[in-house]
Amino acid sequence: MARPATKFANVTSDKQRQPLTDMWKMHHCHYTRIRAHAVLLSGQGYAISSLVDIFGVGRDSVTSWVDRFADGGTQALQDEDRPGAPPILDQQEQELLRRLFKKYPNRPAEILAKLKEQTGKEISKWTLRDYARRLGLSWKRFRRSLRKKRDEKAFQVARQELAELLNEPERCVVYFDEAGFSLKGVVPYGWQPVALRSA
Repeated sequence: MARPATKFANVTSDKQRQPLTDMWKMHHCHYTRIRAHAVLLSGQGYAISSLVDIFGVGRDSVTSWVDRFADGGTQALQDEDRPGAPPILDQQEQELLRRLFKKYPNRPAEILAKLKEQTGKEISKWTLRDYARRLGLSWKRFRRSLRKKRDEKAFQVARQELAELLNEPERCVVYFDEAGFSLKGVVPYGWQPVALRSA
C-alpha cells in the first residue's frame, strides 16, 4: 500500500513565522527549539522525510509536531509542566541568580559563592547549569572588540595620516604590535543569552 502524501505546516504569514523563529532561536529547551525549527522548515516546503533526516528523529515525531502546531499554534510545541520536587530557589533568589550571571558570566565559582553568601543556599555546578539554561543562557565563547569604545574622529585622523605616510616613497613604514605568551587559554567563555553574540 502506498504511503500517504506528506503533510506540511501551514505557516503563511509573518505573524505565525515570528513566534516560531523566536522560539527556535531563544527558547531555553533544546527540544522545543528543534520542534519550532522543524515546523518552520515544514512551512517552507520541506517534506517530512527530509525533516526526519535533518533532525535524526522518527517520522511519527515530525508528524506529531506538525499536528500539534496545527491544533494549538506555537505554544503547543512546548512540553507540558511535569510535577516534581519544588525548586531549590524561589523567584526572588532566581532573580538574584540572573543578576549574578550578568555580573560574573565566566566565573561560576564566584556565582555559587555569592549565592550561598546572600541566600544561605548551596547548589551544585550541575544545578547552576540547569538554572542557567532555564534563564535562557548558554555557555559559549565571548567575541570582544574595542570598536565601540574608540574615538571615531581620532581614528579617522590617524588613518588619514597613515595613508599619507604610506604614499611617501622615501619613507619605510613598519608596523609593530604587542604580543604575549601564556600557558592558560586566552579565549574566554561565559554564560550569555542564547541568541546573543558578543560584539
